[in-house]
Amino acid sequence: MKNYLKLTLLLVIPLGLYTWHCMAEESKNKAEIETSVQEDNEQVQDTVKMVDRKPHNILLFGDSMILYMNKRLGEYCAGNGHTWHTVVWVSSTIKQWASCDTLNYFLRKYNPDYVLICLGSNEQFIKDPSSRQPHIKKILKDIGGRHCAWICPPGWKKDTGINELIKNDIGAKRFFDTRNFTIPRGKDNIHPTGASSALWMDHIAAWLRDSTATEHPILMNVPDTVVPTSKNAVYLKPLR
Repeated sequence: MKNYLKLTLLLVIPLGLYTWHCMAEESKNKAEIETSVQEDNEQVQDTVKMVDRKPHNILLFGDSMILYMNKRLGEYCAGNGHTWHTVVWVSSTIKQWASCDTLNYFLRKYNPDYVLICLGSNEQFIKDPSSRQPHIKKILKDIGGRHCAWICPPGWKKDTGINELIKNDIGAKRFFDTRNFTIPRGKDNIHPTGASSALWMDHIAAWLRDSTATEHPILMNVPDTVVPTSKNAVYLKPLR
């Protein structure tokens, strides 16, 4: 009988210890899973909080690549509570914008707190892109502490390095890269059409509201607002 009790105890005690170990491991795993889920939820909440939901005063300026972008930009802004202005200087360059008072004039006039730049298409093929670095820095200096982003023109041929130079200067999270963006173009096979400009703006807006992609994300939800093509737009003639 004693031997039987000893045998029973020898079997029961290890089994009990094993069961306790399994329960402890299960409890530990459950706690780890719950912690992981909580951290993931907190990360999602932090991401949502990162989107600036305040209304902004947006200035878009650049060359003729943005000739038809104002309408769709205006629809996004009007639909999300922002104000906006667009300045299109046909045939303009980074060097020209940096070397005159035009940018500072419109910064003073509209007092934007978010600036979108679209320049570089007229310097796609210059032999020495680095010669534009002082001018890029001058534009960014003029913009000052305002939120800003540089919208890369949709390339029609491979550039000689101007866009990579801009990206390195302004930073990847303030550079919307459309070098390989395939869109319908006008008769010159260079400039976007009205419809493709709207599509381009849709992609820009998606990037501007993406807290993982852009430095200062803002509300840019898809709008159902319609605005006139030239509302809040200024068109400057090329220099002679």
